Amino acid sequence: MLCINIYMKMCKCDLCGDNFRANNIAKHQKNCNGQKCFFKQKELDPTNKLKKLSERNWVEIQQFYDDSHSVKECIDRFDISFAQMSKAAKKGFFKVRRQTETKTLRGNLIVGAAAYTTQQRSELAKRTKLGGYRPNAGKSKKFKVVDSTGNLITLQSTYELKFAEILNEFELKWIRPNHLKYGNRKYFADFFLPEYNVFFDTKNDYLIKKDANKIAAVIAENNVKLIVINKDQINIDYIRMCLNS
Repeated sequence: MLCINIYMKMCKCDLCGDNFRANNIAKHQKNCNGQKCFFKQKELDPTNKLKKLSERNWVEIQQFYDDSHSVKECIDRFDISFAQMSKAAKKGFFKVRRQTETKTLRGNLIVGAAAYTTQQRSELAKRTKLGGYRPNAGKSKKFKVVDSTGNLITLQSTYELKFAEILNEFELKWIRPNHLKYGNRKYFADFFLPEYNVFFDTKNDYLIKKDANKIAAVIAENNVKLIVINKDQINIDYIRMCLNS
């Protein structure tokens, strides 16, 4: 028989002694050796979670969190509700790590990206293989094609696939180009036609408008011919017109 109070927030298994939230009872019961477990409400100090923010030792909590622990571990260790942790962060009692911080462990401390120079961040990204162009990144559907040099290339959109098929059909040599620098950033064009020394990039109308300044900067700083085309322009007649202009 399974005894449970649907209003309780925390439960404790009488069989294994594990503590867990009430909405995870079915999961725990399934993984607890397949045996029926009896649960009871976790015995907590009823006044603990009712403490005001100013009454808690946030210096100690912050130190525990900065020592490579998660927010959930802080909640369990100091018996704080998630709502109170969130409220403390909004009011400045508690500082949460930003998602953009580089989670590099140095001893027991997590060092944020601000602790590195631009060059150090770049070297760190290369060592850990983070950042930059990654052909298979993202959840979108990928397409594998062979370029004019026989290399297997990953295309990331149907626009790119259609463009590559046209180039292959009409025997226009192409490769996946290296990045072009602009400012302290990198731009990755979709195609490079070496016989014409022309870069092509396929985009939808929204991205063409959004990236207009970026494209202009890439062309100006690299002195290259970079042509951005939309879905309706991906045809052999328009491509040849661009190559001959």
